[in-house]
Amino acid sequence: MVKVVKIGGSLLYDENGVLDETKLGKLFRSFSKQLGKNVIYVLGSGKMLHEVAEECKLNEEHDFGKRIRGFELINKFTGHRLSVIERSTGIKPIPAMSLFVKNTLGNKKKHEILLFNDCITNLPAIILSGCVLDRKVLFSTISSDTVAAFIADKRGASEFIMATNTNGVLGESGSTMRKVRLREYDKLKFIKGGMKDKIRRARYAIEKDISTYIVNGESIINNLKVEMLLSKGECTRVVR
Repeated sequence: MVKVVKIGGSLLYDENGVLDETKLGKLFRSFSKQLGKNVIYVLGSGKMLHEVAEECKLNEEHDFGKRIRGFELINKFTGHRLSVIERSTGIKPIPAMSLFVKNTLGNKKKHEILLFNDCITNLPAIILSGCVLDRKVLFSTISSDTVAAFIADKRGASEFIMATNTNGVLGESGSTMRKVRLREYDKLKFIKGGMKDKIRRARYAIEKDISTYIVNGESIINNLKVEMLLSKGECTRVVR
């Protein structure tokens, strides 16, 4: 069965938003060696996309000219990243624009996916998140966590691995929580910000009982075995 690996922007980009080819290459080779070819990788876009989207109010019904400028800027550096990814991995990546149509609901943080064009034929495959078509606001951004979880659901994945720069979900004491329940995480006040959003967006996979893990990608770069990381290492499994 297929596995889906989401690699977060915190692992891929430096403070200037430049894609680290060396790190991407190491992550891809390590995952590929351990998980085989039957894998779909989804890559985050990093803080630059979020900053441009926020500045240009890309996900809202706002000044159309300003939104167009934001769209152009995002697609310019997305196009550059696509070429870097292909050079680093040997695989021609697929932009999210060609896969999804969404519909923003009420505010920029809520949406539904209206269309998934499953044109992923050859594995391994690499998807890069960015801008997508949007029925309400014409175009908008889409979270790489949402992209990965949705694909995991639609492709019936056996595992969904979210690689970030922390040892999974950290509890109040700062130690890793080995398990978090989707129906309970929102009540845990110490889970905040990006990690809370990550769990919420992963619901597409979690609600289908796909084995879902949040792991530290730095451990993979440092040659820790994925199987060891999932069973005994510093990671969190998220369940219904």
